[in-house]
Amino acid sequence: MNGTLRALTLATAIAMVPGGVVAAKDRVVIADMNWTGAIAIANVLKVVMETYLDADVEFVLADDAVVFQAMDKGDGSIDINPDFWSNNWTELWNKFIAEGSRESVLVNDQPYHGEEGLWVPDYVYNDLGLRSVEDLANPDLAEQFDTDGDGRGDYWTGAIGWMTEHMWQIHAKSFAYTDYWKGYNVEQDVAEGLIDSLIKRQKPVMFYHWKPEWIHVAHSLKKLEEPAFDGYANPNKRDDPRYDPNGCYNYVDPDDDPNWLESGYINCGMPPTSVYIAYAKALAERAPRIGQFLRQATLDSDMVSGWIYAIGKDKRDAAEVAEEWVAANLDVVKEKWLAGIDG
Repeated sequence: MNGTLRALTLATAIAMVPGGVVAAKDRVVIADMNWTGAIAIANVLKVVMETYLDADVEFVLADDAVVFQAMDKGDGSIDINPDFWSNNWTELWNKFIAEGSRESVLVNDQPYHGEEGLWVPDYVYNDLGLRSVEDLANPDLAEQFDTDGDGRGDYWTGAIGWMTEHMWQIHAKSFAYTDYWKGYNVEQDVAEGLIDSLIKRQKPVMFYHWKPEWIHVAHSLKKLEEPAFDGYANPNKRDDPRYDPNGCYNYVDPDDDPNWLESGYINCGMPPTSVYIAYAKALAERAPRIGQFLRQATLDSDMVSGWIYAIGKDKRDAAEVAEEWVAANLDVVKEKWLAGIDG
């Protein structure tokens, strides 16, 4: 490498600080998760940190368990999990985040709330009167959702291999609509294409889904009403603060019990999930300005759904979407996320 090229390369990796002292940029590694919401959040965080906090940010493919092990080590191999769905990983919360645990991982002050359930478009909710899970035990209503002529309503319960297939079977048994509806399992993009088409044609449709997701931007949807969640009764949720042996939610996995359908019950809705930006305590210690930004960054479900729509539905580049959003929302970025951080 000649001297000129070496100087140029060095210049891209360092920054001038007051007093003319040269300091290396803070290197930050974000976990590159395999769902669009996480990809969107990661790219927005990257734009803010590189533009306003003089960071050098990169992505590394990993899943939640590996990410937390790396953040716990604090060696900079992975610093941030951009979209941590805490309900799904109680053991990680209890081991690395909770007070009295290793406390090696921190989370932002205000999580956004993710939710799951059975959804219908407004016209089904208002015109057909399908508003509650109790309404599902109505054969005349269910028949209007029949797509293959067997007289039973059809609804998507997740992709092949997802636990939601069995979860909704337990739910159907618990609310006595098994005889009137049947779930189907196809890949998410196929199901969403079908659902999108049915809604555009104002056809009766009901489906399992979650929020945030692009479909909530494309269409006005309502989640079916259910009794309020009052606790997990599953023995494998004993370490969850919402565990209650008399709780309304007892999902039994077929791998754990051959009589899973008879043993399980789900007499309520699923609880909203607090979704956090999780980051290594070591990152906050070595780069306090970045730690403060991550603690103050506040997302919401509609915001993330919009990013997912742009990336997942419109097939736009995630980095481009992030750059445009940050440029158009400097009031949020500068006045809230970066509040009190010296420039």
